[in-house]
Amino acid sequence: MLLLLILIHTFNCLTLKCVSNDVNETYTRGDHMTICIHFINKPEQTGQRLAFDVKVDRYTALYAKNSYTTLKTKGLTNHTIAIQANKHALVSPILDYVINSTNVYPIYSLVVNMEDGNVTDLIWDNGCWDSSMECSDYVITNSNGESFSDSNNYYTECTKDMDCDAKIYISFIGTDASGNYMESAGKRISRFRQYAVSDMFSSAKNVFSGYVDDIRT
Repeated sequence: MLLLLILIHTFNCLTLKCVSNDVNETYTRGDHMTICIHFINKPEQTGQRLAFDVKVDRYTALYAKNSYTTLKTKGLTNHTIAIQANKHALVSPILDYVINSTNVYPIYSLVVNMEDGNVTDLIWDNGCWDSSMECSDYVITNSNGESFSDSNNYYTECTKDMDCDAKIYISFIGTDASGNYMESAGKRISRFRQYAVSDMFSSAKNVFSGYVDDIRT
């Protein structure tokens, strides 16, 4: 397993960047791609970045260890989250992470949409699935100013900081540079909601142990 690349960087969130070079790349299944998690302080319009090395079309759990603890030192209010693929200006819609001490959204599912090996979209695939958590619907806006609705589970109380650390599950859909179809999206959360397997997804608090191909911490 390759060593995980972790970068922590403070930035002005008006210019989110995953890496310094913005040259476009195309990918085939099994290639390495850098995925960045941006934690944004909405009132200050600044944030921090974590970068993970993942393999294309490998269902991967990204565990942002100590993310909740780090934000606690800055005050538990108005922190959002966004995902970016390396060397691309493309950024996912920005979602709430910590609204206040009683509204924390720790678990996310993201689908990387690819066409002929190019990243064309970053799509949230959340929804409410764990009965042990609360659920809320809200409207989010993407980088093009388009609004749409989303829903997700949240904790009303973080009994353990690690339960409220951000955990993001990455899957891929579409085709790679060789025309091969991605397969990992078949494991994403929304595919299993209809089967009422909440116990399986409750293990997300423990980083989906046993259900993902790879765990990056």
